[in-house]
Amino acid sequence: MRYLSLLVLVSLSLSGCVKKQNTKICSVAGVLTAGMDCSYTLSDHQEEMDLKTSLEFLTPQPERPDPLRPGKRLPPRAGAICMSAEDWNKDATTLEQACKGKCTQDVQQDIDEISERLLKQQKLSISRIPKN
Repeated sequence: MRYLSLLVLVSLSLSGCVKKQNTKICSVAGVLTAGMDCSYTLSDHQEEMDLKTSLEFLTPQPERPDPLRPGKRLPPRAGAICMSAEDWNKDATTLEQACKGKCTQDVQQDIDEISERLLKQQKLSISRIPKN
């Protein structure tokens, strides 16, 4: 199923009908109690989440007051979807292989840039593991 999803994504990318999204990718900042480090797929923007914000990000949220717009409510939302770095790397490799020789230069460049940002994110996560 995951492979099929990647093929659909590549096919849509090749057709030019997919709008690129600047999605947030987060990893544990060494240990969960330290929060999370986040980066984005289409920009160099990075941010840190403390433990409370990380738990809110990971946990499904019911409908709730909007802190930025008094009197308005935020809709319920699902919790974050988690994936091991190993599984992410497998999916990224599959996507790169499916695209090899078939994607436009722009699509291949996008894949390369996203892969590079995510690799930096993984290295940051590993670097923040406490030393004993």
